Amino acid sequence: MIKKALIGLAVAVAGALVAGGTYVYNNLLYDKDGYNKHGFDKDGYDRDGYDKDGFDRKGFDRDGFDCEGYDHEGFDKSGFNRFGVDREGYNRNGFDRDGYDRSGKDRQGYYKSGYNSEGLDRGGKSFDYYNEELQKIEDILKKAHGQMKNGEFGYALHDIRIGLEKGVKCIITHWKGDSFIKEKLDDNITVCKSCALLPRDFIEELYDAKNHCNPLQHDTDVQKDYGQVHFTYKVLEELSDKIKVLT
Repeated sequence: MIKKALIGLAVAVAGALVAGGTYVYNNLLYDKDGYNKHGFDKDGYDRDGYDKDGFDRKGFDRDGFDCEGYDHEGFDKSGFNRFGVDREGYNRNGFDRDGYDRSGKDRQGYYKSGYNSEGLDRGGKSFDYYNEELQKIEDILKKAHGQMKNGEFGYALHDIRIGLEKGVKCIITHWKGDSFIKEKLDDNITVCKSCALLPRDFIEELYDAKNHCNPLQHDTDVQKDYGQVHFTYKVLEELSDKIKVLT
């Protein structure tokens, strides 16, 4: 019994010493505010909230940048994000995602309209050129409309095809230059498709309209109904509207 009492007393004393030692240790290691002699709390942050490497609990330094050099919005000290784009959307070379600089010009010196400072496009053409081509297409539309009313579907399709060829060439010349022009209408529509010069759904309408149209000679035996001819007419009409944007 005495032996057990002595053992219990020893354990109690040891526990008290350990507890007291911890208390003393903690008081020697941290001040009343919880900081050690180096000025850091138990989590390793100083009174301003920064660790020994100078970063706060969210991982940013006193200037607001993380360990990779980016601020809270993801931009570095020079103002660019991880993708090399600044807050205004321009890359380090001064161009936006569409390839235009702050003055609105691309690398070749053309504005979003497709014209340069001299008023010429990639095909060396001016507004006047497209106005003239547009007038020719408008005349074709007027003529084809009359042919459709008279049931002259073969002639209407023949003329509409000519209009389609003119219109598609205008689009290619303006945005890519004459060197991209092909001999056949089908190939030129393909150029528009591969270069994304026109909406994809309209490209498919151009292919369909081309398939309805005659070759470039009169064929009065062609069997087409009014709906098919009217479809090609509306496609040419929409193409003329897209050319109006160039003027």
